Amino acid sequence: MGWLHTFLKIYIRAFQQASDLDDTVEEKLLVGDRPKQTNDPGRPLKERLVQRNETEEENVRRGY
Repeated sequence: MGWLHTFLKIYIRAFQQASDLDDTVEEKLLVGDRPKQTNDPGRPLKERLVQRNETEEENVRRGY
């Protein structure tokens, strides 16, 4: 039964470290790294993407 005790100790330790890693990553996330919420939820995604692409094209033409 010694091998079972050792296996369970290692198994539990691995899960604890994975849980700690999740907490560390979550703490390091910045507000800017999170997905932006849309200001116009009523418009379909395709319309928002078309508008975004037009804006990006204008910026490229202007040299931004």
